[in-house]
Amino acid sequence: MFYRVRLRQQWSAPVELRVILSLVIGLVAISFSPIFIRLSEGEISPYSTIFNRFWIATVALGLWNGISATRPPKSLPLSIEKPGNSIQTIGLLFLLGSLLSTSLMLWAWSLTQTSVANSAIIHSLTPIFTALWGWLFLRRQIDRKFILGMAIAVGGTLVIGFDDLSHSQSGFQGDLAALLSASLLGGYPLIIEQLKTRISSNEIIKGCSIVGMLVALPLVVINGDQLFPHSLHGWFAVISLAVVCQIIGLGLEAISLKRFSAEFISTCHLVTPILGSIAAWVIFEEVLTADNWIGFTCVLIGIYVTLQSHSAVKPQDTINSLPLD
Repeated sequence: MFYRVRLRQQWSAPVELRVILSLVIGLVAISFSPIFIRLSEGEISPYSTIFNRFWIATVALGLWNGISATRPPKSLPLSIEKPGNSIQTIGLLFLLGSLLSTSLMLWAWSLTQTSVANSAIIHSLTPIFTALWGWLFLRRQIDRKFILGMAIAVGGTLVIGFDDLSHSQSGFQGDLAALLSASLLGGYPLIIEQLKTRISSNEIIKGCSIVGMLVALPLVVINGDQLFPHSLHGWFAVISLAVVCQIIGLGLEAISLKRFSAEFISTCHLVTPILGSIAAWVIFEEVLTADNWIGFTCVLIGIYVTLQSHSAVKPQDTINSLPLD
């Protein structure tokens, strides 16, 4: 109730609903990523999967922009590029795409060196890195209530993976790669926040996909991996990964950063393993234990606590400076 009242004081109802739905739908879309990756890796390597994710997203967004260009222009621009900031914008897009692509490739490699449980638990530290990078580079402060909620949510992910962790064989190199992946991924929403003051969410995801494709391609070539799937089943997996997870998921998440902080969005990402596990339970008939449900509950409670924090919601004057999506 507190959250609802506070948003009504700062926003009109239609905009509030749009951003909340953007976040929820975006998280649901992103949660399907492990499923599409699993289906894709039946035919091509993890690195080829990442490359296909980015190039298909680039082509799809290019086609969409081409179709949109044939329509009558709207009264308001889709983006508000600040004069003299084009070089900074390109630099931020290059950094964003490099971070995301490198993080995904490190994560994929870590799964070959350590257990899935270890990698997943280490990746749950991503919100901590987001808060740390925000404090170090942007001098941002988060309040105690947000820290408490984030700790509860991270603790919930540890509970989810504890049973698998106790039976896993850990590899130090894989754990280190997963930790580096989490640290890089922690900077992703912070960079999007900086880009949101310059260009639209559509342009952010397109630029990120182009850079990600260029970063991933050399590794695929060096490893001599098969570049493309060889069946309709494989193509369905990589196209779904690009459209559902990259374009819809990350695109809607970028829109939600208009209202919510990067730290809050990063914490909300901890719910994606929950949604992914439920989807795997339905699709692959994987078993969900009591520890899973306890962990799920802790994550949701933690996110709710962070939502009550002033560090989760941006002030109105910040919103007014952002471009229209």
